[in-house]
Amino acid sequence: MKSPGHVVVTGAAGFVGGALCAELVRRHWTVTGLVRRVPAQKIAGIRYVAADLQQGTLPTLLSDPVDVVVHAAARAHRLNEKLTQPELVYAQANVAMSLALARTAMNWGAQRFIFLSTCGVLGNRTTGIALDESSPANPQTPYAASKLAAEEGLQVLFAEHKQRLVIVRPSLVYGASAPGNFGLLLKLVRSGLPLPFARTDNRRNLLALDNLTDLLCNCLTHPAAGGRTFIATDGPALSTRQIVEALASGMSRPARLFALPDTLLATLARLAGRMHAYNQLTQDLEYSSAKARQLLDWDAPLTPDAALHAVGRAFAAG
Repeated sequence: MKSPGHVVVTGAAGFVGGALCAELVRRHWTVTGLVRRVPAQKIAGIRYVAADLQQGTLPTLLSDPVDVVVHAAARAHRLNEKLTQPELVYAQANVAMSLALARTAMNWGAQRFIFLSTCGVLGNRTTGIALDESSPANPQTPYAASKLAAEEGLQVLFAEHKQRLVIVRPSLVYGASAPGNFGLLLKLVRSGLPLPFARTDNRRNLLALDNLTDLLCNCLTHPAAGGRTFIATDGPALSTRQIVEALASGMSRPARLFALPDTLLATLARLAGRMHAYNQLTQDLEYSSAKARQLLDWDAPLTPDAALHAVGRAFAAG
């Protein structure tokens, strides 16, 4: 079957980039993966090119004409990481790097540049109203602030060619190999330890890795995607209690939940230095992905319950 085109993916050895590359190969794209180091375990069908974006090293030419660039690489928040100047570190990695790559993509002749941002540019808490693309920016972390600055810089850079830029803002992306706090939650559920979320009925929107890769593939070619910004979620919001129950079901083990007063849970989290995890697990954070569904005729292939069940099953299988 003839390839639909040549796509370059940054962060091709990462959590999102690797999954996207595998899906693009399955859909018969010609795929070049930019990586800091060529991985020992390569995905069949991908041509890997070593390029340290944070050091500004980018290939000026590739062997095939480039149709689309998907920028999935970024410096994300790392658990227990302490930086003396986090704003400068994130700005260099996520802003300067993104703009340099975009200029290179123009030189390659790419007709579309897809930038993977974050819903965090809109804030990290809601109070009954879901945030959408029209909501004011309200980044609360250096990482989110750097993503917003990159969005703004890219919009200026592509001002004369707006249709070439697509910005995708995913909510929390999860999968069996997810890093960060979701990875910790998977380990806790598998351990069988009782968890204090029996009465945690918050509302949060998540995004399964498979659903994100499907939307990104849609954005590669859909004529309505050009020049747009899209929020991406699985659809319905879930509580932490429902998330744990779905993961446990996928692992074929009971969800061991008990009730704990929120004030006590917050105190314990503060003493343990886990307030970020506490906020993620107990507060509301709702986003609307209606724009992507309406303009792109996109529906998430997996429902939240089905996706979480599948993730739990895959994690347990190890």
